[in-house]
Amino acid sequence: MKKIFKLLILIQFVICISLILLIFKIDTSSGFVDFPKNVSWIPLTCWNIFLFGLIYELCIGRKPIIRLVYLIISVLLSLLMLVTSFSLTNACLIILGIPYLIMLMVVLIRNTPTTSSKLITNKILPDGIFDKKEINAQYITYGFIALVAFVLIIIFNILNINGWYAALLIPPAVIVVLFVGVKCSRLRAILNKINNDLDFLEFNKMIDETLSNNISPETYNYLLILKINYLFSYDVKQGLELFSNVKVPINKRYISFYDIVEFEYYIHKKEYDLAFKKLQMIKEPHKSSLSYFYSVFATNDIINNIEAIYSTNQKIRFNNVTSSFVKMYYYETRGNHDLAINNAKAVLEYETDLKYYNSLAQKVINDENINI
Repeated sequence: MKKIFKLLILIQFVICISLILLIFKIDTSSGFVDFPKNVSWIPLTCWNIFLFGLIYELCIGRKPIIRLVYLIISVLLSLLMLVTSFSLTNACLIILGIPYLIMLMVVLIRNTPTTSSKLITNKILPDGIFDKKEINAQYITYGFIALVAFVLIIIFNILNINGWYAALLIPPAVIVVLFVGVKCSRLRAILNKINNDLDFLEFNKMIDETLSNNISPETYNYLLILKINYLFSYDVKQGLELFSNVKVPINKRYISFYDIVEFEYYIHKKEYDLAFKKLQMIKEPHKSSLSYFYSVFATNDIINNIEAIYSTNQKIRFNNVTSSFVKMYYYETRGNHDLAINNAKAVLEYETDLKYYNSLAQKVINDENINI
């Protein structure tokens, strides 16, 4: 969607929040007009709820048929408002709704597939969505919020409570929605298997299951990049082979992660010149941490604060075992075999299925040459 549409949506979203507060009976001393004491607030409230639904669909959803349903209902509710009451609030919303609905029609036409069957089925999931359960969870969450908002509006009107108090409910509601969304995320569940449980096989199984869904090409590509990133700790050869199937992402959210994995790809291939060039393209804060990674594996430089840089007191367990692995390699290649053995034992103490990490750690303990 073009930036002008996003800007219009944002502006109208703010205006709509302000107008919905006029549903309540507000003291005239505040400069607002009293809202009529009749049932006109009911279609007005419904109109706002569906308006938020339209905004939601434009910003997050990708189902044109649902936008069309919202659009039709919004038009009917607008007409109902016009017949029921032509108060200042309703008039403002109707005036606001005319250009808004026109804009929605334009967006709807531009994003509607050519065949009617695709309009209904929408076979490919939106970018960033990994399965249909996530979409259903989004709609359930939004529907619940809309229901709660509707009930609160009824209660506030019955009790004649100043509507501005409703604004206090917005921040906690947003926090709750974001918290629930993160906790219920399919991606979070996948990453938890490797980051906290250190179970690569289960992580890989969940990745492959997700890849079999009808996800968007960008999401598919991102999951491959994610898989390769952790595969370098399990089977480097397989990771290098799989990287040839990865494309440079179009989505800006994925590009920086792709650059990091490509940098590691060059390190494992021992193409250090290419790794150094890629390092210069990576932005902070990742560039600083990866520069130490480069020094460990591509040079013989001495890093005085290696223990602080690769601390094992991090919240994510995978980062801890990786830190021990990097320090093991650093000390072994700098001639400090005793410290290398200590870190090798630390790697094995995690009892993971990370074959590559474990195999090199065992070689260090057995005083064998390591070759990354």
